[in-house]
Amino acid sequence: AGRAAAIVTDQPATVDAAGDRGVLAPAGDHAAGRSVVSPFVRRRLRWARGLPSSAVLEQADDGWRWPGLAEPLADELVPTAMACASAVTVAEPVRLLEAMAWGAPCVSDPGSARQVGAVADTHVLVGAGPDQRRRLAADLADDQALASRLSWAGRRLVERRHDAGRAAMRLVELLGLRPTLPGGALTSARLQLGLLGTPSDATIASRFAEATAWPSMR
Repeated sequence: AGRAAAIVTDQPATVDAAGDRGVLAPAGDHAAGRSVVSPFVRRRLRWARGLPSSAVLEQADDGWRWPGLAEPLADELVPTAMACASAVTVAEPVRLLEAMAWGAPCVSDPGSARQVGAVADTHVLVGAGPDQRRRLAADLADDQALASRLSWAGRRLVERRHDAGRAAMRLVELLGLRPTLPGGALTSARLQLGLLGTPSDATIASRFAEATAWPSMR
């Protein structure tokens, strides 16, 4: 009695302290429309685009830069750069989530990492200043084992903790509610897909939706 069924907050530390009752309230679905690109595929993309075998994308004061280029990248080129960089240095929470959603091995500042719930050396590498972050990113770009581990862990963090749909379904489960939608067991299966961290735009999710759609919706 007197124990909250769920604790909803936008503070990762509070969610962690709440244990199984904690639900992070994300600002959106950061994984939607962003497919994870593994370090191996990134190497192939860099080769195809004539980039160096090791290329670190850096978020600087005046925008995003490749090493040695005089001008920052145009905004529309940043997602592609995130998808093929060997490592990304980023000092802004929302852009950190974006980079991790692409599966980029990331180096960030302590504040941004803390704000998104990223643990140093588990989801990202953390450096206090720009120079330290550049050194860490250069080392990370040459360490394929570490890059692969951070790539996978960062993407999973985005899927599990920064997906608004999954957060809503987790809250429904904690409150003991069940959506009053047609489908019975199918509705439960959709719920379980979300609780497993399946992105709403994943192939398995779209195939499941198509297979279980009402005849009038097909």
